[in-house]
Amino acid sequence: MNSKITLENNPSIILAQQNTLKSKIQKQKQKQIAANQQNHKRNKRGVLTTITNTTKTLLPQTTKAIATKNPKKKIHKNSKKEQEKIILKKMNEKLEEEMEEEISIEKEEISPQKSLPEDVIDVNEKYANNIQFVTEFIEEIMDHKFETEKENKISPNYLSTTQTKISTRMRAVLLDWLIEVHLKFKLLPDTLYLTRYIIDKFLSLENLSISKLQLLGVTSMLIASKYEEIYPPEVGDFVYICDGAFNKEDILKMESIILNLLKFDLSYVTPLFFAKRFLRVLDVNLPSNEQDLRYDLLTNYFIEMTVPEIQMLDFCSSKIAASALYLSIQTLDQLKKSQNHQGKIPQDFPSQNLWNPTIQYFTKYSENDLFPCIQEMHKIASKISTLDSANPNNLISVRKKYSHTKYSRVALIPICKL
Repeated sequence: MNSKITLENNPSIILAQQNTLKSKIQKQKQKQIAANQQNHKRNKRGVLTTITNTTKTLLPQTTKAIATKNPKKKIHKNSKKEQEKIILKKMNEKLEEEMEEEISIEKEEISPQKSLPEDVIDVNEKYANNIQFVTEFIEEIMDHKFETEKENKISPNYLSTTQTKISTRMRAVLLDWLIEVHLKFKLLPDTLYLTRYIIDKFLSLENLSISKLQLLGVTSMLIASKYEEIYPPEVGDFVYICDGAFNKEDILKMESIILNLLKFDLSYVTPLFFAKRFLRVLDVNLPSNEQDLRYDLLTNYFIEMTVPEIQMLDFCSSKIAASALYLSIQTLDQLKKSQNHQGKIPQDFPSQNLWNPTIQYFTKYSENDLFPCIQEMHKIASKISTLDSANPNNLISVRKKYSHTKYSRVALIPICKL
């Protein structure tokens, strides 16, 4: 008798194989159901996930459709790749259409820009392709700055109410010296204006002795440098510039006192911020053959010479910037006329009115609005131009700075007549 048992004649082995096969099929069905549920959740996560899931679903269906039409014909790998490319291309086109629709909806939701008067040139059009000028938001930014500058205003009479020993002359001497320090350290222009603001804000709130006035000045510049500069001077640099009158501990202690008194609020809209915007407006109004860097330099000169003058605190930053621009326009206009007529300007020579509706619209000031500030600024410029540079008591740091070739010697240009 043959004791060898074959696989075909053994019912128990066949039954076990059938059970194993059934369990495998059941597991595959459960996996497929779980995968379908997962795909359904992914569909809600965005367009990209939808494309991926759709591609996975469509590829097998497409393959089946091809196999159904040509059951005997084998599907080559190349035809599969081509089919995948077609499906992906369609999905990309659909995605692009949806993105375009979203962009158009966002554009509609953005508030429309203000319509300009007929006689006003659209300044933002020239800088529309330069993202650094943020032409989409510049009008909202400027409106915000015009509002916030009112919060920074300090009374020009604060010395008489808060300080008992510090005079206007002492303040002017300190700021004139700080202009030289600012130039020596090669700091940004905004650092100087923030320094002046910190000094005036502190003195308007706290009575200070004369012996600590210089300490207040260098510490204010240290704070402003940390706020504005990428690489601010070190504390040791200010100790050196004071010739050892104060040590590091004195400066750091004063820094803590200032910041706590100001509640760490150093937000100040400088005149230079408005000047940059106003000069761009002027640039659009000038013909290409009259573009001149001296407009920028003269405007900066007129603004900077107001730093030591306490009476200029009566005017907000935007008005100082607009007045400086007005004086620079008139000064260069008269200079060009005198050069064209050999130093003599005919009395009937027509004056070019560059303070046109476009400049008035963007600066928000007419000539009449600016006249008190222009008058005060013109008086300061006229006084500085006549001071003797040999006299050490004269405060002429700004004039010396802008008499250098680096600044095109704009301080030597005769100021216009009002």
